[in-house]
Amino acid sequence: MGYKNLPLWSNRRRAKLLKEFHELFVGYYNDLTAHGHGGEVVEGNVAQQNRVKLNYLITDVQRAIIDAGCHSIVRYQDAPIAGGRVHNMDPIANLFRLYRYQMDPHFVTDAVEAAVGVYDRDFLSALIRTLNPLWWAWKLVGWLASLPFALIGAAGFNRAAAEGSVIGKLFKFIAEISILILTLLQIDQLVFAGKYLVLIKANLPT
Repeated sequence: MGYKNLPLWSNRRRAKLLKEFHELFVGYYNDLTAHGHGGEVVEGNVAQQNRVKLNYLITDVQRAIIDAGCHSIVRYQDAPIAGGRVHNMDPIANLFRLYRYQMDPHFVTDAVEAAVGVYDRDFLSALIRTLNPLWWAWKLVGWLASLPFALIGAAGFNRAAAEGSVIGKLFKFIAEISILILTLLQIDQLVFAGKYLVLIKANLPT
């Protein structure tokens, strides 16, 4: 779910999560001591405590960064003795191997800080859409259109693959438009019924 599809409280929760992660990572990295050669390090007491907390948060942080469009993937080249292969690497997924890979910790902090900026700048927009009943109505339409894919996932099949396929996207689009039209027709019928009742009452003998 992209950051523009989040209500205000989710926006603030993610910004807080990222800031907490940033603080824990800086504390962790500053409490490392190089040990011998080969990128081995010794973790101090603070680093050991922060490592547990970082592990707990890392999956949600990765999701928040990706949803903000601030991907942390970098190009990394193995040592010549290991073949010198160039490949993509996620520093956040390899948080506790940065020393070993001789990777700059700023790869992590830069991605986190950039994502915080995205969520903070989206604060006003998040507030407006949270207060907008039409936005919630469209969210409900999207949820209803996604129910068949939820059933596919519950049956053990790959929901993401089904929902992301061309046929899946087309089905979801048609379902959303159909639900929206049916909802508007229902509202129109209710409005008509209300006007009809008012007209009847106005013509009743007193």
